[in-house]
Amino acid sequence: WKAYAIGINNNTAQQIMRQDWKEGMKLQEALELTAKVLTKTMDTANPNAEKLEFGIVEKTASGKVAFRMLSDAEVNKLMADAAPKEGEGEGAKSSD
Repeated sequence: WKAYAIGINNNTAQQIMRQDWKEGMKLQEALELTAKVLTKTMDTANPNAEKLEFGIVEKTASGKVAFRMLSDAEVNKLMADAAPKEGEGEGAKSSD
């Protein structure tokens, strides 16, 4: 496990990363994990591009290092997909 979180709610973030982080994750998987951590740890009901920016640093196929910012639409989609759905998450009752 090679992920680390700092700041408020860092214990919750680290717990999620311990459970869900895997060696060799693809970029999309890492972005989804990041969104999941943020939805569980931010003190806002609706984390979105108005409150967040995502930047990606990666090596291209040619070996060059590239940086890009995610668009507002990409950030909003990630955060919406990571948000607990109706009946999920904390407080949801089991139907057992």
